[in-house]
Amino acid sequence: MSEASNFLARLEATRQNTDVDWEGLLEANYLTLLSGRDNLGVIDIGGHAGRHSKVIQQQLSPLHLMIFEPLPAQRQILEAMFASCPNVAVLGFALGNQQGQTTFVVKQNALEESGLRQRSFYNDGSFQNLKCIPVTIEALDNINIPFTVDFIKVDTEGGEIDILKGATKLLCRDRPIISVEYGPGGYDAYGYKPETLFELAEKESYSIFDLFGNRFISMKEWQSCVSRFYWDYLLISNDKLSIFAHRIELIRTNAEQVFCPS
Repeated sequence: MSEASNFLARLEATRQNTDVDWEGLLEANYLTLLSGRDNLGVIDIGGHAGRHSKVIQQQLSPLHLMIFEPLPAQRQILEAMFASCPNVAVLGFALGNQQGQTTFVVKQNALEESGLRQRSFYNDGSFQNLKCIPVTIEALDNINIPFTVDFIKVDTEGGEIDILKGATKLLCRDRPIISVEYGPGGYDAYGYKPETLFELAEKESYSIFDLFGNRFISMKEWQSCVSRFYWDYLLISNDKLSIFAHRIELIRTNAEQVFCPS
């Protein structure tokens, strides 16, 4: 059994999914990977109410922070939050692998579950309270990003694959760390499979890690873990694995101590 599979088995034996503060764990991961680095360029795709952008701005002091949020009310919250920050840009586009006009499906009683497609299921089990609004969609590769991108956070309720497909030139240019939420109910609404993220990462010469610092080294291992207990992952380019090896080990060591102590 591989490290990722073994850790997941131990995790499932001792905890429920709801026992873990996943947003807090994601935060701890990117702070560990990025803290102490100067002149950071960060893109937050699916900024929502600023949960992560606020932490990134306050604790990492990026030179550039670009936030994408197509929901008007949420975008207004972000604009007000960062009104005094000249390094922050809030943009109202939806992102994908095309450009033009489309509709955005708003889950009015759970805005965090809104996206370009209707999910195959919602957490409340209901398809009520859905509303479609018009949005402009763009691909990252078609947007002028005049800074080096070190980190991209993607949380778009299934749209992650299309966003990464629309950013292949940017990924090739800057090789940023990427965090993605990738779970059932989301990716399948776009016609993608559990294997698709691993295939895309492999094509772009990236490795996938869970938020406990474990690397998925093969498709077989990925298939044994994906869509099972968690749905947040980190992608790190293979050419930068040695640069981040020590920080990844810190994440892994801390996870062992906190979640699966011997």
